[in-house]
Amino acid sequence: MGYKVLHLLSTKTLNGAEKVALDICTNLDTNTFKPLVVCAGKELRAYFEKEDINSFNINISKLNIKEIFKLRKLIKSKNINLIHAHDVRASIAAKIASTNLNIIIISHIHVEYDWLKNISILKIIDGLFRGSYDLSLACSMKVKKFYCSFNKKCNKDKVIALPNCFNFAEMSEIKIIPSVDFKLENNISKDKFVFGYIGRLLNFKGVDLLINSFSLFQKKYPNSILIIVGEGVEKAKLINLAKEHDLTSKIYFMGYRKDVYNWLNIFDCFILPSKREGLPLTILEAMAMKRIVISTAVGGIPELIKNNYNGLLIEGRNPLILMKSMQ
Repeated sequence: MGYKVLHLLSTKTLNGAEKVALDICTNLDTNTFKPLVVCAGKELRAYFEKEDINSFNINISKLNIKEIFKLRKLIKSKNINLIHAHDVRASIAAKIASTNLNIIIISHIHVEYDWLKNISILKIIDGLFRGSYDLSLACSMKVKKFYCSFNKKCNKDKVIALPNCFNFAEMSEIKIIPSVDFKLENNISKDKFVFGYIGRLLNFKGVDLLINSFSLFQKKYPNSILIIVGEGVEKAKLINLAKEHDLTSKIYFMGYRKDVYNWLNIFDCFILPSKREGLPLTILEAMAMKRIVISTAVGGIPELIKNNYNGLLIEGRNPLILMKSMQ
């Protein structure tokens, strides 16, 4: 039957941490391991089922005791040997649900959690549980240092920095549409210089900085456009910001798209303006596609990009600084 590994996710859409879990599941030696997945919604579950990975809908995002009991029942019925919990809430739920079941728990830290900087219920609970996990994984050395600096009680020897990897096997199976054809399909002029962003439209992603910088850039270089691929609660605010800069004809909001490689293929430059990060897969994807990358120097990104060698890093959040990097 194999060694049963349950990947536990508290989310319902495919983003960085979820993609890491998917890549692990699809690259395990199936003669030795049998991966299973728990997530919070059908949309995310579909990605795993497409790869013939058994998956289940249990929403532990709010640490609801009824959902945790469902998780415990599943763990026992499937004879799980190890739980790989992605992020803090999933880790806490895994520990509670597996009480007295003698199951190994790995807790995966995917980002520099901003809430660690202040006192909160989640920080207190996380601090109480951290030492009970068999191993904690941080997605970069910087993320490990950040976490350990705000959780003074954590055993640093039980927190391992393991950088995210890029799945070249997945990329080799994708048929990428030629850039000329893809631009034509999406009414994008073939003679424009294309800056692009792919990711969630959330406050910590800092896309407002990108729009403000692009506004400055446009005044000198009008033969350029900005494509923003993604959804999130900040979308309406960002669309209004583009209107304020009179750039509605130059900034394309494309919404959530699954075909990220087709979009990367038409970008001349990929920009990630985040306020905080772990080690984002979008940068790995952009580099694998041989795109020029500009990024803020946050999280584990400086461990991946050497400034002026394989990308451009910017310090601070000054629109003029990013605009100069775009130049």
